[in-house]
Amino acid sequence: MPILYTDRVRSTLKHIADQNGELSQRAGAQNGVAPVALAVPTIQEVFVLQLLRGFAIEKYVALSPAGGWRSKCWPPDRYGALCLKIRDILGMRCVLNYGPGEENLVAQVKSASGEADPIAYNGSLEQLMALLRNAACIVGGDTGPLHLAVALGTPAVGIFGPTDPARNGPYRVSGQSDNAAPLAIVLRSPHAITTYKRGDQADPSILEMDVDSVFDAVRQQLETPR
Repeated sequence: MPILYTDRVRSTLKHIADQNGELSQRAGAQNGVAPVALAVPTIQEVFVLQLLRGFAIEKYVALSPAGGWRSKCWPPDRYGALCLKIRDILGMRCVLNYGPGEENLVAQVKSASGEADPIAYNGSLEQLMALLRNAACIVGGDTGPLHLAVALGTPAVGIFGPTDPARNGPYRVSGQSDNAAPLAIVLRSPHAITTYKRGDQADPSILEMDVDSVFDAVRQQLETPR
């Protein structure tokens, strides 16, 4: 409640993680944003990989098509077309991550994917971490799984629309060399207008991101030595 606050902190940094770090330091923390090392439980990793092998999947691209607000989400039919392109050209299956209440969205992606036949997956947080860490690449919008994948060191392609990737995009990975290939490629229309107003229709700017552009970014990530 605002009545309980005593001090106002004016952030000087752009990314929301850094802004929260400034707030923490004002509250007495020694560091703003500390290095994070995420550990995936071995038993969950074994479970997920065995499950995927049951579908004859060894190397895969993870897709996270949801994101809370529909206005910042790339349309499901385009995710479906991306699955088909990845299968036809790269010979890889896609795995669709989804959460509670997102079953209809995933069904739309699968319907649009034709013979690509992506696997829909909904598991625990630890299983999601295992799924993301072992993916060859992840594609998603401004959503938790994309950020989690980058924190785990997985190459990513982020599709952004009304939310500003400079503020809400994939955060830099601790310890990564400045000369290293970027872990995340962020796609955003130059015509995008930053707004955090929630809407139930895809923002016009995110519709400017076509399937070929996203596929080219995925292929670039897969072909980049790391």
